[in-house]
Amino acid sequence: MRKILLQLFVMSAFVTLVFPDVFITELADPNNNSGARFVELYNNGAEVDLGSGWQLQRYTNGNLDPQSPVDLTGVIAAGGYYVISPNGGAFLTAYGVDADQDIGTGGPADSNGDDQIYLVNPAGEIVDFFGVPGEDGSGTDHEFEDGRAERTEFVTTGSDVYDANEWYIDNDSGGGDGPQDAPDAFDPFAWIGAGGPPTDPLLSISAPGNGSTINVDNVDVVFSVMNFTVGNAGVGDGHVHYQLDGGGTVMIYTTDPISLTGLGEGAHTVDMWLVDDSHAPLDPAVEASVTFTVLLPVELTIAEIQGMADASPYEDMPVITVGNVTGVNYNGVYIADAPGAWNGIWVYTGDSGDLAIGDLVEVSGNVAEYFGLTEIDGSATLLVAGQQVIAATPIGTGDTSEMYEGVLVSYTNATCDNADLGFGEWSADDGSGSTVMDDLLFDFVPTFGSSYDITGLVHYSFGAYKTVARDADDIIDLNPPTAVNITFQVDMQYQEVSVDGVHLAGGFQGWDPAATPLADMGGEIWAVTLELNPGEEHEYKYLNGNAWGTDEGSNRALTIPDVDTVLDVVFFDDYEDVGGVPVNVTFNLNTSTMPGFTDSTNTIVIRGSLNGWGGNEWELTNVGGDYWSYTTAAELEPGNYEYKFVNITPGGDEWESTDNRPLTVTGVDGDQNNPLDYFNAAGPPYVETDGLDVYFRVSTLGIAAYGGEEMYTAGSFEGWSGTLMTDEGTTEYWGLSHSFDEATFVEYKFQHGPGGWESTDNRTANITQDTTIAFVYWDDQAPSTEEAVTKTVIFQVDLTEWLDEDGATGMPVFSLARNDTMEVRGGFNGWNDSDVENSVMVRQPGTNIFNLAVSITNFPSITMEYKYFIKHSAESLALFEATWGPMYGDMGWEDSPQFGGSNRTFSMGDTENEIYQLPLAGYYDLPAGGTVPAGTSVTQTFTVDMSAADGSGFVPGDVVNLVYKDKWNNYLQGFGNEFTTPAVDNGDGTYTASVTVIGPAPWHSLYAWEFVGTEFTLQEGGGFGFGRYRARYMCPADGIWGDWDHDMDTWTEEPPLFVADFADALECLGVCAADGDVTGDGSLDVLDIVGVVAHILGTNPIDESLVCHGDVDNNGSIDILDIVIMVDLILNPGRVDDATEATIQINDGTVNLNADGFIGGVDMTISHGQDFSIELGDAFVADYHTDGNETRVLMVHPGSELFSINGSFSITDYTVVSGNEYIPATIANSYALLSSYPNPFNPVTEISYYLPTSGQVNVSIYNMLGQQITTLTNNVVDAGNYSVTWNGMDNQQISVPSGIYFVKLQHTDGVVTHKITLLK
Repeated sequence: MRKILLQLFVMSAFVTLVFPDVFITELADPNNNSGARFVELYNNGAEVDLGSGWQLQRYTNGNLDPQSPVDLTGVIAAGGYYVISPNGGAFLTAYGVDADQDIGTGGPADSNGDDQIYLVNPAGEIVDFFGVPGEDGSGTDHEFEDGRAERTEFVTTGSDVYDANEWYIDNDSGGGDGPQDAPDAFDPFAWIGAGGPPTDPLLSISAPGNGSTINVDNVDVVFSVMNFTVGNAGVGDGHVHYQLDGGGTVMIYTTDPISLTGLGEGAHTVDMWLVDDSHAPLDPAVEASVTFTVLLPVELTIAEIQGMADASPYEDMPVITVGNVTGVNYNGVYIADAPGAWNGIWVYTGDSGDLAIGDLVEVSGNVAEYFGLTEIDGSATLLVAGQQVIAATPIGTGDTSEMYEGVLVSYTNATCDNADLGFGEWSADDGSGSTVMDDLLFDFVPTFGSSYDITGLVHYSFGAYKTVARDADDIIDLNPPTAVNITFQVDMQYQEVSVDGVHLAGGFQGWDPAATPLADMGGEIWAVTLELNPGEEHEYKYLNGNAWGTDEGSNRALTIPDVDTVLDVVFFDDYEDVGGVPVNVTFNLNTSTMPGFTDSTNTIVIRGSLNGWGGNEWELTNVGGDYWSYTTAAELEPGNYEYKFVNITPGGDEWESTDNRPLTVTGVDGDQNNPLDYFNAAGPPYVETDGLDVYFRVSTLGIAAYGGEEMYTAGSFEGWSGTLMTDEGTTEYWGLSHSFDEATFVEYKFQHGPGGWESTDNRTANITQDTTIAFVYWDDQAPSTEEAVTKTVIFQVDLTEWLDEDGATGMPVFSLARNDTMEVRGGFNGWNDSDVENSVMVRQPGTNIFNLAVSITNFPSITMEYKYFIKHSAESLALFEATWGPMYGDMGWEDSPQFGGSNRTFSMGDTENEIYQLPLAGYYDLPAGGTVPAGTSVTQTFTVDMSAADGSGFVPGDVVNLVYKDKWNNYLQGFGNEFTTPAVDNGDGTYTASVTVIGPAPWHSLYAWEFVGTEFTLQEGGGFGFGRYRARYMCPADGIWGDWDHDMDTWTEEPPLFVADFADALECLGVCAADGDVTGDGSLDVLDIVGVVAHILGTNPIDESLVCHGDVDNNGSIDILDIVIMVDLILNPGRVDDATEATIQINDGTVNLNADGFIGGVDMTISHGQDFSIELGDAFVADYHTDGNETRVLMVHPGSELFSINGSFSITDYTVVSGNEYIPATIANSYALLSSYPNPFNPVTEISYYLPTSGQVNVSIYNMLGQQITTLTNNVVDAGNYSVTWNGMDNQQISVPSGIYFVKLQHTDGVVTHKITLLK
């Protein structure tokens, strides 16, 4: 849409009309949000019921006929507002309040700023009018495109005639303050004139616009005065003074415009003010000013304006030129002052008036480059009508270029090489290269391969030079076809024929609704015969009248035959009255063709000729997944209709971009159920086959740090191998179609990259017909508003009871000597080991613990799942099969009893620290000592109460079985996979089964109950979630393993099944729970904290049988971190600001601790003389113990001042912890590990430190068990800065596994440690 400069007209006196007091106060078309458009009404009188017949209407695109009115529905209070929106959701999102009425898109509240809006009262009277009927608003004083129109504060009632002085207007054509963005620039439910107009004197200048440029040397300054009468002394309140450019003061005694003449080029300022009869300015001053620029046009030839270059040298400057019109469009003309290159130009006038080809005109205006087209924006004044027709310049079709832009050219014998480029364009080539023909002025349908002599104007648009023929005389067909007679016939018997008759409109006659009348042939048949060219393809339709709006709903299509033809008679609008009656119609929709439409929380409506193409009343209901339905609330009359589906979103209404959908209601077979439609598409998003077609769909929007990786579907129907999906125009959405030969039940999962499995249970679908399966988020992980975090996660597993090596007494299933590998697999690595560095674990030297550090990115609240996995070598597999027989598939996956056989879980938000060390767990949760010794026989008895199974179909007499689920136990015992043993009916509704195992066997049992009826078998649990199996434990009595009776179970059909408490089982086993209960009283309290403090200080050791309870962090020792964790378990503080590093400062005997967050505790050892005393600072727990010349201090939740000391001392060792981990600390002005970079690292890190004094220094690396790995330096050195590197190897130059390590610096004055992480 073209735009021209809009001068701003400001308020003047108005005439009060006798109309109701409801009127329009604001029209909004925000530049940044079309959904936030609105119309605001204000009531300056008593309360009005708008639902009594008030309507809002608009004119569009310069039409003289308005759109259908929209009925208003609410009540507007006295002094109140009523806001009408085209999109209530978008309005609420933008402004934070609800509009009073949502009338849907396409109506009077949905103006793009160039329409006319008016308000009508119940009597049909126009109460208020904005704009000029029949005048497109673009470039006028009533354009508010990308901005707003707000009523001035002086208006008190509406007007049926538009007055620009009553409005403040901002738009994108230079009006007011330019484009306006929602919400800040708009104020629905507020108006500057509310409460009545101002009473103080006002002075304003309405023209010229402030900051405007004028191209003449004279100007009228238009101003207005309010609440002050301008006149001679004694007649009015005073008069007006003004100055031009600070010159002499001029006095005027009227409000007539001030005429300024003879202005020179440049900027000019007019200052005005009101004065009283004595010429004194009013107090307070009432002033106005305007600054404008005079830029006089330059007289030039067209070639000079074109500048013989891509862009004119006179761009944005005013010019005058003279030329003859060579082409006419509705909004401007082409002119030339001579034939030949550079001598033509397009002139945009907004309205070409009565100008014709050959007229001599004078053009004045500003030169512009409109998207690469050089043009003059201004006016064309007729000098001499029909003075001269400029001859066309012959060129080749391949010569169209900048030099011929705007020039009339001609081509000889150009052959059509593409008859349809789209948008009415085609191309022709005379052998010099092809040129594009544009239908800007004349629509011509060529025949491919035909040759033409062509005359036209060279135009530039959409990045290409094109030729524009002006009329039919500009295209001479060198091989004209022989026209044939085509007779069109329509049956009007079911129509009331218009008094204007029946007409035909189509591409063959320019779609003129009144140009081609049909004759009444009798018998309700109307016909017309036209001469048309064979082979041409046309669309057309009949009209019951001679204007648009009386036409049929859909276009008809016709390829012109080679011979004279009488077309078959058709019914008007294809409607034939077959005696039908009004019926209800059901519409059915599938949304799988809408990428991103993933749930059923959207609003989809139907709009069409059946409901006035507006409103949201015809809202579809989601009937499952992608499927939606709507049945009409009122019956539809038989007839032909058109409609579209519309998706109502917060950002605006999303209409289908397809052609209108046709609907024929016959009403002869009862209510009508329409076939399935697909939104914005003619069919499903896949190629249909003869089989059962299923479309699987997934969204990646919830995957943290997703990088566009390909997605796959793997399922039982394709061997779980993974089939590549297709992105649906964006990598946020993927789809896959699969055809099934027959109805079937399938299981499947989606993969993030090949092999990147979801952690969810298998997805399922029962395939009985063609279907699309609604979008799901990969791994059911919906988009998060959280910020993704990256942490180093430490996985650790104990294989003590699973090793096959010397000294091992457990189950011999894992051997490093046979090249077995221990792995962790989960959602973070696709549940496979394709990424070895993020899956294969490494044994810690001297232990049976395997660990792995992995860098993981995810959202804090997302639950992540994983399992430990033994990957057996070929050698191990062969040994197993030779010893125990064939294996049961892939037995390496553990089934954690703690989780009832399901996956282990954690969340990145479980810790605030960058390094997250997961709890140490046994493979299958099997702790050291949890294995029945080799050769020992143990019989376990299981009992179940089947009373609750009645609801599952169980009847007395059905067989009850115990199903043993533990793969390794079944395999090593020789039971067979899914070992099943029958239970004995105890006669009281309970059943008992026994299982005997011979060691080595695990202490746990994973199992489920099932019953076998006459028609079906049903087993408890299942799936992949928590409690899919039952889990129970047995333990030795006084160290002796014996037969074990488990507690009674209760039949539970659906998971989760019963899972015994793991901590209780550990205690039974003799492996005490690390719960902090060192007093053995069954609870964690302050007495336990006191006991642990005394134990660490050595003043009162914990009872040996209870020591294990104090190692709360399971790191093998009791220390300050255990105390901090115990305190937190009691207080549950919920901190989020744990420290990551700390500094110890010593000042005149006072020891202070500074940190970047919360400090949980300090453990410090001090060396001192005999003359020593200490005073501890404030802390939740604080104690010390002195032994000779050494004192150890423990403080939990300390303040910044730790303690003060009398006498000389030195700190020889210390540990500082935050809420849940050790943190690095340094002693200021003493010795310090300044940095280790990078950290985490792979393969090398540099460790830097500072020594203030000379002395012996040792820097060594230790693992988490306190074992020394390697020594980096051990020398006597001078004071200064030093650095050493560590390459991740031990003293034997063997690479150590990934994990957490500690750098310990020992100096003559003391010790400091620093934690580092090795990633591989």
